[in-house]
Amino acid sequence: MKAIATLKNLAVITAAVGGAMTLAPSAEAFTVGGGISGSLSLGCPASQCVNLGAAGYTVTGGGVTSGSNQPYAENPGSHYGDEAKVTSYSITSGENVPVGAITDIVVSNLVNKFSFYWGSVDTHNKLSFFSGNSLMATLTGQQLAGTTDWSALGLNTVANRSGNYREDVYVNFAGIFDKVVLSTTPFRYHDGTKDGVAFEVAAVPEPGTLLMVGGALALAGKMKQRRQADA
Repeated sequence: MKAIATLKNLAVITAAVGGAMTLAPSAEAFTVGGGISGSLSLGCPASQCVNLGAAGYTVTGGGVTSGSNQPYAENPGSHYGDEAKVTSYSITSGENVPVGAITDIVVSNLVNKFSFYWGSVDTHNKLSFFSGNSLMATLTGQQLAGTTDWSALGLNTVANRSGNYREDVYVNFAGIFDKVVLSTTPFRYHDGTKDGVAFEVAAVPEPGTLLMVGGALALAGKMKQRRQADA
């Protein structure tokens, strides 16, 4: 465990324009299939990570929540130690908590790139990459944890009883795709009891999104000052 902690502390990640990342040497690359490749690194690569819609992606399905206040979800970064950076996140779950979470998260209008903070990687988390109506490739949490790139970062390769690896990674994907579906398979123990499994994700906001938010706040501030001056 000490060696793992040391590797995590050495991970240095910086944000670049458009929400892309400049990955430090500690980042690792891997092949998904169907001409799609990926890379993974540790921690939210910016000062803030938010739910996929707030980050600028076109999203349908799933739910949105914030904080580790859901019974079946964990804030992305809770296993890495930077969950305070994640102010909100998207979730699809075996339980409908929050409302809408029981549906898959569909991210569309992509142009061959997609990146996000994958919280609490589980064996049953699944990504499906599409180009038009054609399925290009799939990737599960179990497959990701089986790559040499995962183990090179010193991450857990054995999941606990409910399939949770207790790890958070930021992932980048590139290839020919325009839609990604995030889903999770409800998990049942051998005794029949169900674990409310979830797939929690956040992303770095696009610069344009941050500018719009900042502009709205600035406008609100000016209007407040004007009202105070008129009073």
